[in-house]
Order: sequence, then C-alpha cells, then structure tokens
Amino acid sequence: MVKRMWVLIKHLGTTKDESLAAHGLQTFEYVTLHALAGRGGVASPSALATDLKLSPPR
Repeated sequence: MVKRMWVLIKHLGTTKDESLAAHGLQTFEYVTLHALAGRGGVASPSALATDLKLSPPR
C-alpha cells in the first residue's frame, strides 16, 4: 500500500512539473499565483508572504 502511494505521489509530482514547464512556469511562480487566486487576485506583499510562510518584506 505504501509503495503504491509513493508511486502515485511521484507520478503526480512529475505530471505537475511537466505541466508547469509547458506553460513556462516554475513551482514558486505557481504557488504564488495560487495564493493570489485564493485572495481574489488582490493581496499585499505582506499577505502573500504570510500565505507562503515567508518572512514579511521590509
């Protein structure tokens, strides 16, 4: 069961990376856009930093 889950996780990760590359995106860009979309497309840099668990901008 664990082996099947690992194979599935690996497959999904590879598929995600290929899809992002096909659209010219890197993972950090996708994650940022996803966080921004979750806020209705409007967010301050501090709010995005919080969502992405980064240090707030200075």
